[in-house]
Amino acid sequence: MAAKNTFSKVDIDKMDLSEYGDLDDEKKPESGGMGGMGGMMGGMGGMGMDGDMGDMMNNLPGGMGGSDFDDWKVSSMEPGDVGKKMDCTGGKKTVMKRLIEAGKGYDNPRTGFEVDIKYCGMLPDGTKFDSEYSEEPRRVLLGSGLLIEGLERAIKTFKVGEHCSVKIQPEMAFGEEGDEAQGVPADTAVSYDLTLLEMYEIKPLADGKLTKKTIRRADSQDWEKPRKHAEVKVQWSAELLPNDGTDGKQLFEERLYEFAMDDPAVPPFWKEIDMKKGEIAEVSVLEPEMAFGEAGDGALGVPPNAQIKAKITMQEWLDWEDISKPHPDGTLFKATTTKGSGWEKPKPNYECTISLKVTAASGVMFDKDDLLLVLDSAAGPQSEEIDSACGGAKVCDALHCTMKSLTLGEEALLRVTPPLANETDTPLRMQLAMKSWTKVEPVPHTEEQVIRKVLFDPPDVYMRPNEEATCKIKYKVCVAGEEEPVEAEDEKVFIQSEGAVLRCIDAAVREMKTGERSLLTAPAAWAYGAPQYLAPTNKERLKDCTVEVEIELLSFERALDSHEMNPYQKIAAQNKKKEQGNAQFKSQQYEAAVKLYKKSNGFFMSEHDLSKMEDKTEEEREVEHAAAKKVKVASYVNMAVCQLRLSAVTDAVESCNSALEIDPQSVKALYRRGQARIKQNDFSEARTDLMAAARLDPKNKEIRQSLEDLKQIVAKSAVTARAMYGGMFK
Repeated sequence: MAAKNTFSKVDIDKMDLSEYGDLDDEKKPESGGMGGMGGMMGGMGGMGMDGDMGDMMNNLPGGMGGSDFDDWKVSSMEPGDVGKKMDCTGGKKTVMKRLIEAGKGYDNPRTGFEVDIKYCGMLPDGTKFDSEYSEEPRRVLLGSGLLIEGLERAIKTFKVGEHCSVKIQPEMAFGEEGDEAQGVPADTAVSYDLTLLEMYEIKPLADGKLTKKTIRRADSQDWEKPRKHAEVKVQWSAELLPNDGTDGKQLFEERLYEFAMDDPAVPPFWKEIDMKKGEIAEVSVLEPEMAFGEAGDGALGVPPNAQIKAKITMQEWLDWEDISKPHPDGTLFKATTTKGSGWEKPKPNYECTISLKVTAASGVMFDKDDLLLVLDSAAGPQSEEIDSACGGAKVCDALHCTMKSLTLGEEALLRVTPPLANETDTPLRMQLAMKSWTKVEPVPHTEEQVIRKVLFDPPDVYMRPNEEATCKIKYKVCVAGEEEPVEAEDEKVFIQSEGAVLRCIDAAVREMKTGERSLLTAPAAWAYGAPQYLAPTNKERLKDCTVEVEIELLSFERALDSHEMNPYQKIAAQNKKKEQGNAQFKSQQYEAAVKLYKKSNGFFMSEHDLSKMEDKTEEEREVEHAAAKKVKVASYVNMAVCQLRLSAVTDAVESCNSALEIDPQSVKALYRRGQARIKQNDFSEARTDLMAAARLDPKNKEIRQSLEDLKQIVAKSAVTARAMYGGMFK
């Protein structure tokens, strides 16, 4: 019985290769298009972490890794696979390898790569027939035809450092004829002891005007490369490309070179090299205009119209981003020198603590640590001090623009140029660090009238109270500008949205986390001036006062959401929200009332909810459902009344329509819709609604009065129309 052929990622014996079909030469996909499948993985390592998948797809034959359909059937071997075998031909077993030592990294070489290999070929009896490169490595271009097909197929499954024994059947070795010169008999399977020492990716750039060969890949898994405004630092040396069979002449030994990607004086090839930090590459510049052109460079010894080969080590770069507002115009560039933590960035009115150093050609103009600035506020002594020290430059404009882009702890360099710099057209450089900030922002749903300053923001806490959560707080209320508190409690327990605390507290607590401390600033309308809240000890003066509230959320218990409630809890919540809406209506808070009526209807029981009332008979369930429908209709009608008071006439009609879908004989819904249609000058439909309501409730005086009013409105409109248009037809 044959040994089971497995390795850590793939069990070859369990693969159903029939699903792939047999591809002859006519059926094989071409390069590009679906040819990308013909080497889709190039061994799964072909999509390694160091590679750029987009570059692979654009620059390699057959899409990703070559046009050979079998390439994508193989995978790579790991350290735990030592001693195991792998079929390099996706089930055909014409090239089999056994792992002796695993390689490193993720990538496999592909067609077009150069590889350094050591190998020794042997016949079945152990006789060596090809041992020239068993000790000294050989460099070979894959796809050049210098290696037998089976050996090249095996190499494409290797990772750098991998050592294997490879057995190749005759059809992918020397065939039926063998190789007399090397001593390989006809129709003979051969074996190789094979090691992949290094691989070098070669790809064309700039439409073939350059060729880049990667000598050493970047050490890190960082995908970043210099962008168009980057300041780049490299080590490089250069030689002339060999011409007419002559060796290339060295132009200069390795030296440091610093340049800006957007500098028009820089030779064009530098903007095309496409390298990562730590990468080493040989770049052959095939078109002189991409190097030093007709003029050459006497200082570097480059003659006119020279083709050059540069060996480049990418050391580091600084990426500059144009953050000029309202659109990029080159007046403000930012480069991050130290990345910050998290994703959050400051918002307008945040109090930011920064360090700032401003430098011009003449020297340091301003240098200060622990500088406090209110974001987007140009006023204040700090802003005036900075601008004055910098000779009238609009430094603070640049600062505020930049601060919005910084995360906590981020450090950046700025280039500020006229007209943002100053009246003397002097460019400035700035060093800026975001050390900390205090959140200062409007409390949602308070029309930006209540401002919250976060004094302590507990880390790694995310949950906040929901509506009607039971909250425990510690708080102190002072009139703005006064120190003596007008009320204070160390432990206050209340249910959010029930009006047991000041409106500003009720709104702000929804935005707080357990352990958070905040300072609220609220006008009278959100404090003791609110109609439903009595001032402590009935001090009348408090009703007109702006207050400051220090508040700490000690704990909270979330209220159940609708989907978490049982049917009885939904009935209670529906009624409760409707009554709260009624209370807001009586206080003439019509917008708040509409919101509460909508929430009431959100708790309406579904058919599924009714089925959960297992303790009720079918008849009792229907009674409960009918009662819930009645509450829902009433909420819609009350909503319509509020909307009419708010002049939202179309919304009022829609609310009445919703009520009538549930109860087509709702007198109040017909009456309110009739009133709304009068306001829309839709007199015919208004009369229809009011007449329907009158038939259902003949004794209703309000309905009868509305019909009489409608009659007078219609008559008045007819008189007006005759006066306006009557003379037109004489």
